[in-house]
Amino acid sequence: MSVHMILGVESFVPKRRLAHSSILVEDKLYFFGGFDAEDFQVAKELFYLDVSRPFDKSNKPWVYLTSIPFGSLWATVAYNNINNDSNIYLFGGYMIDEFGDLFTSIIHRFNINSSTWSIPTVGGNSPERRRSMKAVSNNGKLYIFGGKIDEQLGSQTTHFFNEMIIFDTVRLSWSIISSVGAPIARALYTATLLPNGFIVYIGGQANKNGKLSEIDMGGDNTGDGVSVGFSNSLGGI
Repeated sequence: MSVHMILGVESFVPKRRLAHSSILVEDKLYFFGGFDAEDFQVAKELFYLDVSRPFDKSNKPWVYLTSIPFGSLWATVAYNNINNDSNIYLFGGYMIDEFGDLFTSIIHRFNINSSTWSIPTVGGNSPERRRSMKAVSNNGKLYIFGGKIDEQLGSQTTHFFNEMIIFDTVRLSWSIISSVGAPIARALYTATLLPNGFIVYIGGQANKNGKLSEIDMGGDNTGDGVSVGFSNSLGGI
């Protein structure tokens, strides 16, 4: 397992980008990769914005951490602090190195405490690579619904998923629950964890040219990840 050490560098100004991943951990907003809109290439940067410090548009407290081990687009990230591990997991999306090779591993781990990247060894059947999905973290498990695979990921056809992937960060195992009663297969949606343990999914893309206007609910209302399922749509927006 390779490990990459990291040192933070301030006075960093990121270039304009899209299709990046981001997550707020305490008072730091972390950004991963994306498409560099100025140099027209896949970005490999990992940096954060310190939101605890006052700033304006001309003086943002950006801190550059390191290059990600690969270029990253359309991935999702989730934070887990079980046993004070303070890990950010980056799942799926388009992962490519400087030689144009796609990465085999579908999940990578960044530890905030030690500032290192690693690839966890995970049991169970690894899910098919996908992009433009969202992960939600709850009680040591990452819940990843939907997403799509298309020519950007090397597929000859476009396929949208409506399965729920669960990644157990404690046992380091994959599982996929039944799609019975699941929302419409989609990508590019929002996912929000509610205090009662349910996850609300809003909008997204259901086919190449379509968009969704439904609010759906799914997830785990036991608080321990034992019982997972979906409810009916909550209505339109």
